[in-house]
Amino acid sequence: MATLVVVALTGFTTGRSHGHSKSRSSSSGGGCSSSSQSHDSTSSHVSKGGGSSYTRHTRHRSTTPSSSSTRNLQDATVKLLKCADAQQAYALVTVTNPNSTRVRFDVHGAFLGTGGNTVADRHHEVEVASRGKATVQVPVGSKTLAADVDRCRIDPYARALG
Repeated sequence: MATLVVVALTGFTTGRSHGHSKSRSSSSGGGCSSSSQSHDSTSSHVSKGGGSSYTRHTRHRSTTPSSSSTRNLQDATVKLLKCADAQQAYALVTVTNPNSTRVRFDVHGAFLGTGGNTVADRHHEVEVASRGKATVQVPVGSKTLAADVDRCRIDPYARALG
């Protein structure tokens, strides 16, 4: 009966596969969801909850866009050069690609007001050449918002997108 509950909650089956099952679980718990925690080092599938392991068959599609090429990419380093202000409605950053191929990265920045409140929270995609460096503008959104910015908090790493 416990196996039936696991199947109902996670969509995994146990036992032999007869070609009809999309994936098979080798232990209980876990399940598919979109969380930021990586489930194992050989799969792009993510898990929320328990530390179970599983086998992903090629017919099973993950909700997280990923491929074998993005799993091996390193994140870029990001440095803030200049924060946004009333005259410049963007933060100026450098993005350094450590990979031996051209990669798209997701740069994240938060623009904070004088009281520490978030004026804007932005993600900006940029493509950087192999082992290259790019100077990028991360927009606040408008000059009106930029006028309220007191400081910038830029993530030091940009996630590799592929």
